Amino acid sequence: MLSLDDAIAAPITALGGAVAGIRLSGDGAWKIAQAVFPSLPDAPEPRKALYGKFVHGDDGLCLPFATGGSYTGEESVELFVHGSPASVRLLMAALREAGAREAGPGEFTQRAFMNGRLDLSQAEGVRAAIEAESEVALRAAGRQREGATFAAIVGLVAPIEKTLADIEARVDFSEELGELDIPASRDEIAAVRDDLAKLREGARATRLARDGARIAILGAPNVGKSSLLNALVR
Repeated sequence: MLSLDDAIAAPITALGGAVAGIRLSGDGAWKIAQAVFPSLPDAPEPRKALYGKFVHGDDGLCLPFATGGSYTGEESVELFVHGSPASVRLLMAALREAGAREAGPGEFTQRAFMNGRLDLSQAEGVRAAIEAESEVALRAAGRQREGATFAAIVGLVAPIEKTLADIEARVDFSEELGELDIPASRDEIAAVRDDLAKLREGARATRLARDGARIAILGAPNVGKSSLLNALVR
């Protein structure tokens, strides 16, 4: 289990671009950022980017976030430098020397989940967005990150609790409340079951959009299999 008490840092952009971003998050993140970006004041204004010089010789931007207002929910800083491998490597080395640990894969999102910034479905949506290879997959991941799946699941809890409470109350206090209306209770349970089935089908469609499908085109020789394949991939 990775620690949640220390400061972590890692690149948040792919190598090779004109600009590289590095996220620093956790206890003492602002103090560590000061060690590599001396222009950062002791009490910086959150979400206000500052331009200045880094200790490794590059110049760029420093964007601080206060606790509760960052991606992870922790005190956090995002640092932006020129995208050369040397600049990224030297800045990461400076951050480690100042007290930060290199973040593991998915650790920022793990902290966002543990701190209540994301629910489990939204955290899975972040991964799906990163791995999306089509517009359909990206849109599905966006819906998941917006909390649509979690909201749909939570929406099923109230009718289940209501039906269960009604059944228990009428079993225990049938003389005061009257006999249990079994057909009505059965209909309420069936409605929840139908909604669950729709969620399950939606999950299957999301997986299909994310992972794609393997399709075999079968037929006798010279009946148009290649022409059909060419038409499908256009």
